[in-house]
Amino acid sequence: MNRENENRCFYFYFRVFGEDLINRLCVSDWKERFAGMTEFFERTKTLGGVDACPLQVLCRIVLRKPGLKDTNVQVLRVRVEHLQYALESSKSASATLAELMVPELLEKIGDVKVGDLVRSTLTILSERSSFELVGNLVLQSVFQAKSPKTQSDSLNWLAQSIQEFGLKLRPQDLIPVIRTGLNATNPAVRQASLGVASVLHLFMGEPIRNLFADEKPAVVALLSSEFDKNAGKKPPVPTRGLNANKTATADGEADEEPSESTTAPEEIDTEALLPRVDISGRITTNMLTLLTSKSWKERQEGLTDIQNILNTAKHIEGGNGSLQEPLTAVAKVCGDVNKNLCKLALQLLTDFAKALPKVDAAKYLKCVESNILLCFGDSKPHIREAAMNAITAWQSRVPLSAMLESEILADVLKLENAFLRTEFLRWLCSAFSDLPSNHQRRLPADLTPTLMPYVFATLEDRNPDARKQAQTILPQTIRVLGWDGVSKLANKLKATSKDAVMPQLEKARETVLAMEPSTQSSRTATAPKAIRGGAPKVESVEAPSSTGENNVSRFCLTELFAIGL
Repeated sequence: MNRENENRCFYFYFRVFGEDLINRLCVSDWKERFAGMTEFFERTKTLGGVDACPLQVLCRIVLRKPGLKDTNVQVLRVRVEHLQYALESSKSASATLAELMVPELLEKIGDVKVGDLVRSTLTILSERSSFELVGNLVLQSVFQAKSPKTQSDSLNWLAQSIQEFGLKLRPQDLIPVIRTGLNATNPAVRQASLGVASVLHLFMGEPIRNLFADEKPAVVALLSSEFDKNAGKKPPVPTRGLNANKTATADGEADEEPSESTTAPEEIDTEALLPRVDISGRITTNMLTLLTSKSWKERQEGLTDIQNILNTAKHIEGGNGSLQEPLTAVAKVCGDVNKNLCKLALQLLTDFAKALPKVDAAKYLKCVESNILLCFGDSKPHIREAAMNAITAWQSRVPLSAMLESEILADVLKLENAFLRTEFLRWLCSAFSDLPSNHQRRLPADLTPTLMPYVFATLEDRNPDARKQAQTILPQTIRVLGWDGVSKLANKLKATSKDAVMPQLEKARETVLAMEPSTQSSRTATAPKAIRGGAPKVESVEAPSSTGENNVSRFCLTELFAIGL
């Protein structure tokens, strides 16, 4: 609202309440201010609040100098109570009004006498405008205040409001504020920042730990202790701001749109919040040359140099494809005759998987997967364990379907190595256990004919561990890939193999069938009933008749049209 319209508002109120009453709100004598403010509040109630007068006008009159800087507590309390009443009697509040009120309210949020009233007024303002708007205004102002009490109470209000309204604020806006608070000298501010971080952890889960991993060890320990208290807890269901999504406009009006369900918190992509470093320029040609050296010491030097770069970066960029050459070079060292270098290379690939964004990890998978899987066939248990850690790390970053392409599986499993097949089937069994039944449509179309012949062959392997692991994965393959496809391939086996495989296949099928009924019954028992006709109808409310309006209300409306509000 520009200065001209503001003056028109005051002129309008002078006409309604009289210039004398409005001026009494600004006099130096606190008793006269108190009497004037009390009379003004009562007159506003008599008029019916915003039914007769615009919300902005009601609030701007109160915020006129001295406004909320009033030095008398009694007068100040009436001022805040008036603001709260005006907001409560309104259906919506504009962004302009929120921008006007939030800085004023925050100055008094730490006041012992009126702080509770200020906090509840901020909450009502968030409901009448939007928590996204008010919350972001608080975030921008919280550390502009010099008083630690104001800072801590503002942060405490934010923590409480996020639980009541839901996580409507962007985590990338919250994180810097939390960081600043955690490093404050005042203990109350640090504790309040911990509270905001704890609430954010409820919504974001464990990945939030990565966002604070580079803080001081003492701060990280405090955060870990706070996050551990949330074990087993779920994000709170929003209890405020559920009626409508209101889009406030500059003129004080608001457009209402039907709100969507807010019972389930939105999934947050923590990947986008992590600060990432481009290390492609730091991995030099000389380092890659060392990886192909005939000297094991030079190969070790190359791996160590890359590891040091990765350790300092933690989270790296990978979108431009420039890491393909380094990853391929490191992956080749996984087959090194020196087992210590082999283990170091596998650890490096594990670290790369954790450091890369998920979107980019899928692009580099083909550079490393075959080399990792081949290490399952190593005779050394610690190498096989390192390979399992590496493949599991990549699995957590890319879709499983991308890891089960037929070309890669065929190249790896064609090797008649009992260790390799045992470890591969152990990993695959674990991966399949997280998938729903009949998931074959979301996996490569040729997975069943590619995989199952090797599973059947392993059922007849001379190695007992390999046979046992093949038997263990059978129920999972039937459950995920479907009985028809698996049994059809089994029927094509040679007679001797078929006689050995089919009984085990039938037994595995019985295991799956025994599992399914309980799953189905539990789903049926918990399935919500559909409501015929959809959501309950909202009763229409007729607009009140203009008949019987008092003369003051009619006068107010006339003046509103005259000044263009």
